[in-house]
Amino acid sequence: MDSASNDRAQLPRNMIENSMFEEEPDVVDLAKEPTLNPLESEEVEYEPRSSRLLVRGLGEHEMDDDEEDYESSAKLLGMSFMNRSSGLRNNVGNYRQAQEGLCPVPSARTVIVSVVVVVILVSIVTVIYLLPKCTFTKEGCHKKTQPVELIYPIATNGQRFPWTKSRLPNYIKPLEYNITLYPNLTTMTFSGKVNIKLNATGNANAIVLHSSGLQDIQANVTLRSGATHNLSVLEYPTFEMIAMVLPETLQKGTECLLTIEYHSNFSTSYYGFYKMSYMKEHNNSTWLAATQFEPLAARKAFPCFDEPAFKSTFRLEIKRSEEHTALSNMPKIKTTVLPDGRLDEFATSVKMSTYLVAFIVSDMKNVTKYANGTLVSIYAIPQKIDQAQYALDTAITLLEFFSDYFGIKYPLPKLDLVAIPDIQAGAMENWGLLTFRETTLLYTENSSSLMDKQLITQVIAHELAHQWFGNLVTMEWWNDLWLNEGFATYMEYFALQSKFKDLNAGASILQMLNVYLTTDIFHKCIEKYLSDHKYETTKSDGLWDSMNQVVGSSRDVKNIMKTWTQQAGYPLVTVEKKGKEVYVSQERFLRTVNSSKATGNSSTLWHVPLSYIFGPCDGPSENGSFLLNQTQGKIVLPSEPCWLKFNVNMTGYYIVDYGHDGWDALIKQLRSNPTVFAASDRVNLIHDIFVLSGVGKEPLLRAFELLAYLVNETEPAPIQQALHQTRIIHSLLAKQGFSYLAANLEMRIFNLLRDKIDNQKWTDDGTLSAQELRSLLLDLACMHGDDHCINEATQLFNIWQYNGTRLPTAVKKIVFKVGAHTDDGWGYLYSMYNTSLSEAEKIKMLEGLASTDDGKKLQWLMSASLHGEDIRTQDFPAVIHFISKNVPGFVLAWNFVKQNWDEITQKFPPGSFPIQSIVTKVTANFGTEVYLNEVINFFNSTKGKSRDMWCVKEAIEAIKLNIQWIDKNRDNLNWL
Repeated sequence: MDSASNDRAQLPRNMIENSMFEEEPDVVDLAKEPTLNPLESEEVEYEPRSSRLLVRGLGEHEMDDDEEDYESSAKLLGMSFMNRSSGLRNNVGNYRQAQEGLCPVPSARTVIVSVVVVVILVSIVTVIYLLPKCTFTKEGCHKKTQPVELIYPIATNGQRFPWTKSRLPNYIKPLEYNITLYPNLTTMTFSGKVNIKLNATGNANAIVLHSSGLQDIQANVTLRSGATHNLSVLEYPTFEMIAMVLPETLQKGTECLLTIEYHSNFSTSYYGFYKMSYMKEHNNSTWLAATQFEPLAARKAFPCFDEPAFKSTFRLEIKRSEEHTALSNMPKIKTTVLPDGRLDEFATSVKMSTYLVAFIVSDMKNVTKYANGTLVSIYAIPQKIDQAQYALDTAITLLEFFSDYFGIKYPLPKLDLVAIPDIQAGAMENWGLLTFRETTLLYTENSSSLMDKQLITQVIAHELAHQWFGNLVTMEWWNDLWLNEGFATYMEYFALQSKFKDLNAGASILQMLNVYLTTDIFHKCIEKYLSDHKYETTKSDGLWDSMNQVVGSSRDVKNIMKTWTQQAGYPLVTVEKKGKEVYVSQERFLRTVNSSKATGNSSTLWHVPLSYIFGPCDGPSENGSFLLNQTQGKIVLPSEPCWLKFNVNMTGYYIVDYGHDGWDALIKQLRSNPTVFAASDRVNLIHDIFVLSGVGKEPLLRAFELLAYLVNETEPAPIQQALHQTRIIHSLLAKQGFSYLAANLEMRIFNLLRDKIDNQKWTDDGTLSAQELRSLLLDLACMHGDDHCINEATQLFNIWQYNGTRLPTAVKKIVFKVGAHTDDGWGYLYSMYNTSLSEAEKIKMLEGLASTDDGKKLQWLMSASLHGEDIRTQDFPAVIHFISKNVPGFVLAWNFVKQNWDEITQKFPPGSFPIQSIVTKVTANFGTEVYLNEVINFFNSTKGKSRDMWCVKEAIEAIKLNIQWIDKNRDNLNWL
């Protein structure tokens, strides 16, 4: 869990995604970390980061004809389907490179002969190809009436595998699963038996489904006649599929019962049915087992139709030892005593997708409470169950809120939220059995801060929203993942604004649609969508069609939103004011090295619902709105404004450039009275001007002129955004050796905020906003080397070390970072890390330990966390991030990643969020050709397809952008 999510401005994730050089993980990333991207391959065409939403989607290796409409919406989610000619182009390029310079110059005779031969060959091929009623294939000429034989894959036993595509056939669908599992936490193996009732939606000669890593598979089928036949099982690991040829054709509309028995080992990664250990009291280690199936890992636990569209019911039985407890999606209805344990039987589930199935075997304890007939429970390991009460109260509040808001009662009889000691994801929305990192579920009054409470509340809200958006209504395929994640994210913030006003939070792209339609109409649209598609799967069009039925003919939501879901990038809106007439135009904005692709006129056009606020020179400010659905538009104001600001409250998904005069007017207003603008508008202005300066559309000097108003800023979010943008620049300069420029930049920001820093107290007094501001400012001061700040932090650390006095939670991380700079302080902090039961506190301690300048200690931290020695492997990406922040550590982190890449990718699969985080953070501030070539050469030399991962391509693109930025702006920073 990356605690940096608590240290960022409350920005819409679309705006955070496109910050100038790097991005911090957001709640969505913490709450949803996909563990494998099936598009991470050489077949994927790279697309710059700025064209993608923060929520990252998943795709497939090849598309069927009826799926090609998904391509552009898939790009919006952080992926692109394969460029079908890319492989050919790569082969041609390699051939030319290999041949270049190897052959002598041909003679004229050779050229003439070659030309004649080519002409003859082309003529022959043309004649054959154009023969009437003939199809030219590798087997020769086939008459069009003759079917061309398909080339089938070969199974592991050498026989022909009866399916050719990476997606399952749709002529057989599951109706219900009966699964019996026998996990053994001593041998670290499990066996299983699965009965699947199947329905033929077309004539079927074979059953094809998913299986990965399962061994000793035995299968039989019971047909409608009642006869049972043993089946030969064919395996094709490339597609993670097995197939069984039926003894007779299963006719359309008939049913059969497939029975499969198998064995397997527990997964050694965080993917599938995996094992983990934790320390009990008295330093005794114990094991537990849990599942993480999203997106493609249910097949690692039982053979199944592992695609979201194959919804079915599930009935589970799990054998366990007497001291353990078994949990699954549904309530336990029966326990049978066996000679060697217990067999728990769970109720049959509602219809759901395989990735939402979940089960856990452990010795966890729980606290429970009923909410409107639903039993809500929080589970944790025994010594931490006293930290579960806040999560229980929050879950009940949010469950009641969502049930009422959606107009659909939570459909299951129970809801379990489980704090998993070791988990890759931040949280997972398994229906009725939600899993969380301990940092995102457990809260301790004396050691967790208000920022920790905010994070816990947000993640619980996000996962509960998924019980409707994702579980009740599910996207048909992973390229529409935003239907799950986008709505869950929107509802996460909406719920906090409605029920937890003291834990203030921001917005998302759907907020723009909410504002455009009005809140009441948007609410009715959500209810309509859920009602229309409950217990089913759907595509993006299903959402827009439901909305259009509510909105009517007045506004075409489908047409508007397709401009947002089927195009790369997002709009850059340029504003030009002439008296009371305002001219607005739009163009595509992409963050890319190729400036011709970044902006400029193109066929790309959005329907942009513009909102604006303007200040007449002699009266109060006024608001307005305008739908920009053409390249250009004109707005006529009632009078000439002194200043004009678009994207009110930052609810829109676009960047605004006001031009020289427009920015000057806004800067003047900020300096005279910043409170004319809401805090979110001030954040927006800071963000936009730094983004524009990053691509050269506004001078960097203008951005720093705007920041001068910070002397009058009182809210944490604008200060946080300012620090975020300037720290990126500071880190980039410092890590390229421009220490003088970096120091001047830091001094300029420190001086702007000096009075606020001097007024801060080292306490937990005040609201969440006050505590956030305190933490930001004191961290800046101590990083800057301010003597007063360091002395205060050192004194608090010493009192904590020698007297055991409780530290204020709002400044705890700062105290740890300062205290760890001495050998004695570092050693004491590490000893306390090992004994602390608060995960929120431990992550702050870990950041403190990683802030040391001692290279040996940093090396040890990385090694210990990678191997799970005292520091859990789940925290390795966070350790890399913390160490990479600092100038002494970023080279060490990069070298460690290079040296241990094979082991890292065994722990965290390529394409997983931890891998994305590791690659992104460790290379974020490289800005020289030397580092660029080193990164390219390293990933080109790795095994497998590491060089083709999205995060690697993004890292290379980011380094090129850093190099460009330094070349353009280094000389301009001398005035700081």
